[in-house]
Amino acid sequence: KLLRVLQEGEVRRVGESFARHVEVRVVAATNQRLEGSGAAPGFRHDLRYRLDVIRLEVPPLRERIEDIPILASAFWARVAPLTACHARLGPATLAALACHDWPGNVRELQNVIAALAVAAPRRGMVGPSALPAVIARAAKMSTATRLEDARLAFERRCVAAALARAAGQTSRAARELGISRQGLTKLMKRIGIVQKTEARSQKTEFGSQKTERGNQGPENRIQKSE
Repeated sequence: KLLRVLQEGEVRRVGESFARHVEVRVVAATNQRLEGSGAAPGFRHDLRYRLDVIRLEVPPLRERIEDIPILASAFWARVAPLTACHARLGPATLAALACHDWPGNVRELQNVIAALAVAAPRRGMVGPSALPAVIARAAKMSTATRLEDARLAFERRCVAAALARAAGQTSRAARELGISRQGLTKLMKRIGIVQKTEARSQKTEFGSQKTERGNQGPENRIQKSE
């Protein structure tokens, strides 16, 4: 009967012998996968084909980090007056909320904000220390990771620029950076910069010259003697 409503736009009331035309808009939502190898079992394909006209895919909250402060502020404005709380969510608190992966999506965020409104001070600013422990730990780990990435990128830029100015000579680049040649070699290995050493370059160049001389044939030697 539901398929008939979706396909024909008609319904038949209980006890009636004729169909009535109805004009409705059906909005259906699911968190299950309905197609492909991981499709949810038991869902009728003919029903999905009739429902699947315009599809809107809403990504999980962890993929919409920019929405977390907006949603958190909206939930706070809704629930804070119910608990007579006049405090505000601080910028550090909103940033810490954005570091959590939110497996429960928007409902989990809504519950966390409701818990904050109950336990937060009545006035002032709500700091990150008021957040649940799992969110506070995620914020600390995320901050440390971003700091390490920033330091690594800075070291790579400095070393690459010094090597470019020194024409690839590690000794000159090390003097410019104010470290020893061995220290620069270890630093390059740690940050993933591969550079031939001066000795290896000289050896390769000398070997190529020696090879060219060794490849001189009798004609070249005769021409040289003439």
